[in-house]
Amino acid sequence: MIQNGSAGHGTVIVADFQQTGKGRGKNLWEGLPGESLMFSIILQPDFIAPNDQFRVSKMISVSIAELLIDLKISQVSIKWPNDIYVGDKKIAGILIENAIIGNQFAWCICGIGLNVNQKKFSPELPNPTSIALSVGKEQNVAEILSRFLEITEKNYRYLKANKIELADSMYVDLLFKREIWSLYIYNNREISGKIIGVNSCGQLVLQTDKNQEIVCNMDEIRFCGK
Repeated sequence: MIQNGSAGHGTVIVADFQQTGKGRGKNLWEGLPGESLMFSIILQPDFIAPNDQFRVSKMISVSIAELLIDLKISQVSIKWPNDIYVGDKKIAGILIENAIIGNQFAWCICGIGLNVNQKKFSPELPNPTSIALSVGKEQNVAEILSRFLEITEKNYRYLKANKIELADSMYVDLLFKREIWSLYIYNNREISGKIIGVNSCGQLVLQTDKNQEIVCNMDEIRFCGK
């Protein structure tokens, strides 16, 4: 669609139903008609250097978190790199595809799945939740999408103006298990550590119980448990 010119910057593509959606790695995403939001946003952030492409992921994650906080949902967090949690349950996931042409960030497709009114989930999904379960009542799905797009448009303007301090701060402040000692699998071995932040490339920064600071790529570390 991008190549043939039928879709461009700001295009939003919404799916009504998704049964075997793909998340990061082998993760699955399930969406039922009228109960979930499953959509993609096409952006053309050619003002961002390719090395700074994680800024887009950060902006989208913060926008979803901001939406949930506006809905008076507590315990909202961002499970690095870009899953959104309420407590220890996953409420949204993001999958971003970037296209770099030469030295220019040409475009990106931000795929987003957000559980809105779902109350029953497949047993293959280990820890899901939804907005309805979090606030105790069902929501208007179209209104949720509209509000999210308003927040995202605002945050994208900040990103384009290089006003990134607020999004950076909010992303770090909302990191799941930040400053909490936990167990992780790092390069196939179990370690104890706490998340202290992310760097400009989007790598997770962890302090171990041996007082070492390690910088982790997505394929090097995973959370133990949920």
